[in-house]
Amino acid sequence: MSMRTIVYVSDYATDVCDALPSNESRQSMVMDLLKAYGLDDDVICFKAANKRELTSFHSEEFIDVVLSSDMENRQKDKFGLQDDCPIFEGLAEYVKVVAGSTLTCANHLLLNEEVAINWYGGRHHCGKNSAQGFCYVNDIVLGINRLRHKYKEVFYIDLDLHHGDGVEKAFRYSKNVTTCSLHRYDVGFYPGTGSLKDNTDSVINVPLRKGLNGETLNKLMDELIFPILRRKQPEVLVIQCGCDGLLSDPAKEWNLTIEDYGQIIKKINDNFPVPKLILGGGGYNHSETAKCWTYITKILKADDTEFDMIPDHKYVDEYEPSGYRFWYHEKSLMKDYNDHEYINSVISSIIKNFT
Repeated sequence: MSMRTIVYVSDYATDVCDALPSNESRQSMVMDLLKAYGLDDDVICFKAANKRELTSFHSEEFIDVVLSSDMENRQKDKFGLQDDCPIFEGLAEYVKVVAGSTLTCANHLLLNEEVAINWYGGRHHCGKNSAQGFCYVNDIVLGINRLRHKYKEVFYIDLDLHHGDGVEKAFRYSKNVTTCSLHRYDVGFYPGTGSLKDNTDSVINVPLRKGLNGETLNKLMDELIFPILRRKQPEVLVIQCGCDGLLSDPAKEWNLTIEDYGQIIKKINDNFPVPKLILGGGGYNHSETAKCWTYITKILKADDTEFDMIPDHKYVDEYEPSGYRFWYHEKSLMKDYNDHEYINSVISSIIKNFT
């Protein structure tokens, strides 16, 4: 079954999201590259989230503080608004835009069985009462709850380098939402959660070591995630496509390429023809993040545009380090510590919950 793919694009949302301290101007780079390749032709009308929508998951006390216009007198310690989540000018509007963009896409999927892409969203760490890990609102939880108005069985897949802890915690005791996070896990690695011992038949954590490559990721998909999906038979998929696992990302933890991410999304889309909400997330090499999400958009839209040299556009100079080429690979790969013995043990530990 072929489904039309809708890309959420808003110049206003782009300007607002550019102010995020951890990813300043990233959103403009992403959206301008999409436009340069002509992949922004389907647009959903924008609607910012209101307080009632935000407090459908978050506590009213937290939202009141986040939306406050008083920059100096917020209770920073209590609500996590410090360190990796500092208060910044435009925070209130940012929260409403990020949540609103995901809710807008979810509303679209309630009416149309299609694929909706929202590169503004994917903030998976934020808790009910506290900002965490560069995330000031959990738009994913809000979006999933909105999708549940129509779809009984929801399956969430998190491809970010970091554990999708905020989403998992929100749905840990839900019988109709399965959360699945493939992430780097080690002592001292943020957020320090997501081990095998936390798994249930609706919580799937796939803790991975340094150096993960595409071959290993495909093995996990084929032998673990896809069998579980076939057993669960979800009515809708929500996929967080954080790409801080790219070898080019400053984190330097995994060996994944843009092609690897694209291949995984294509396999999921081809094998499970249900409505999908596709979201952004981490990614701190902004030019490579823009390329990765543009490539995923191209795949989901079944666009036949050839990617070679970066087209002329406002941010073309940002691609000078890669010779203005779309396809550019780091030469030095890290050792993949996810050997067959370890991966087989992870698969064996998880799959027993579904037999």
